Amino acid sequence: SDLVVKLRSPEGKEVTLRNREGGRGTGTVSFTANPADFNGVAAKGDWTLIVEDRERADVGTLRSWSLSVTGTDRTPPPAPPRPTPPPDNSPLLLGNPSNATSDVRNENNYLIVRDQFTASYSRADAKPNWVAWHTDQSHLGREGRGKFDENSTDNQLPEGWRRVTTFDYTGSGYDRGHHLPSADRTASRPINDGTFLMTNVIPQAPDNNQGPWERMERYVRDQIRQNDMEAYTVMGSYGEIGRIPGQGGDANIAIPDRVWKVVVLIPRGDNDLARINRETQVIAVDMPNRQGIRNDNWENYRVSVADIERSTGHRFFANLPPEVQAALREKGR
Repeated sequence: SDLVVKLRSPEGKEVTLRNREGGRGTGTVSFTANPADFNGVAAKGDWTLIVEDRERADVGTLRSWSLSVTGTDRTPPPAPPRPTPPPDNSPLLLGNPSNATSDVRNENNYLIVRDQFTASYSRADAKPNWVAWHTDQSHLGREGRGKFDENSTDNQLPEGWRRVTTFDYTGSGYDRGHHLPSADRTASRPINDGTFLMTNVIPQAPDNNQGPWERMERYVRDQIRQNDMEAYTVMGSYGEIGRIPGQGGDANIAIPDRVWKVVVLIPRGDNDLARINRETQVIAVDMPNRQGIRNDNWENYRVSVADIERSTGHRFFANLPPEVQAALREKGR
């Protein structure tokens, strides 16, 4: 006969069971439920099986029935293990702010790893989105400042990408603004030269770069030297106020509207992730990339890390415990 079989949960949710024969047939006829129909339904309590005969004529006889129920453990599967964080002193020890990858198809959030820094690079903007590095006293010495020259071109960028040269900035009115400062790498000339790669550079307004920005950089180095600290730093930029065409007119370097930096300072030591806690010192700044601010106090531009996250869409401190992440995101001012 024409049977309809339903199953009603203890909460009253009713689901019609499925049968490939449409409910008709002789002998044994099976009906099954789709487990997805009961997602989130509590199993505990009395269930009701409803059997309806929709056949108008009085034909056929239901001689017997049985119900078989299988389920799954409600205990969720264990979470996959967290990726092993990088070793101490790695630029990305605290996390990868934009989840940049070294997949060349990810051309506007492309991860580059160089001897002195790690960066997310944008092919479309011909500049880094952010650069990360670590500094302690071992990086600071008396080596003089290097210079931008033909060796500043980063020839390790993927094949076919426009490689910015120092000469693309000539006559632009903007400084070749370091992310990782030259003064943070003065232990030897080779490591200092590594800061002059153009993948470490953005167009930076002279009054910003040579004014409050430079004084903030110097403050961080003073903490490292005078208090034997080590610093994990990420610097980046966002917004756009124009483009630098460069030599040949095809460099197309984006001029950012704002520049920001997040610095985590801890006493020099080992096992850094375990030593960073809610009380750890954090500095965060967000400055306009414009003229007219040369004499401003850099501390006027202090913000919280959460402010920078909202402005950029980045996420900082992903490798720290959630409660430490939350505390540090509200710091920086």
